[in-house]
Amino acid sequence: LIELAAANAQAPKTYQVGIIQMADNGAFTDMREGYIARMRELGYGEDAMVFDYQNAQGDMTNLASICQKMIDSGKDYVVTIATPPSQAFLNMGSDIPMFFISVSNPVGAGIITDMAKPDKNATGASNAIPVAEMFKLSAKLTPNVKTYGLIYCTSEVNSVTTIDNAKKYMDENGLAYVEAVVTSSGEVQQAAQSLVGRCDAMFIPNDSVVQTGLPAVAEV
Repeated sequence: LIELAAANAQAPKTYQVGIIQMADNGAFTDMREGYIARMRELGYGEDAMVFDYQNAQGDMTNLASICQKMIDSGKDYVVTIATPPSQAFLNMGSDIPMFFISVSNPVGAGIITDMAKPDKNATGASNAIPVAEMFKLSAKLTPNVKTYGLIYCTSEVNSVTTIDNAKKYMDENGLAYVEAVVTSSGEVQQAAQSLVGRCDAMFIPNDSVVQTGLPAVAEV
């Protein structure tokens, strides 16, 4: 018994990690795979860290269910990709630590209160969008664009923040814009169609709802 207890005491802990992805798109998938690959590089092999990956497929009801399952299964910590999963998991009030990825405005989204000193048992990586640099590049690549079409979901704080910054830049630089607001990914194609003929190009922010519907935009 003594030998068995000693062996158990020396056995390394296997961390159970949940990964919650809002939607199935290339950017989010790359972030997920990049995170897993980095943890493996740091020495957390399959015997030391097990990942439970769940995808909400852009559905908020699925998202809530996934968050609850992560809590019920007692994960050691949870990785959330994009703003909606981060907000949804945090709002569950669990004491499980959360690491967020691809949240452009963590403070504005209420996920943490201070970028310098993360709180609420959460931390992560912010991907604030350099709006001015994007428009400057657009001006070089497509100099004849005078009016931009904006498609975004008002329920995503990160998206609204980026759109507000984009509007400010365009107002200051003599560019016009027209808007099409969506509430779900199923409305994205219709929103894009409503902008056809009214703009020279479309600006789409870091919006998981819109990104889920992007394949439909390609058909417009």
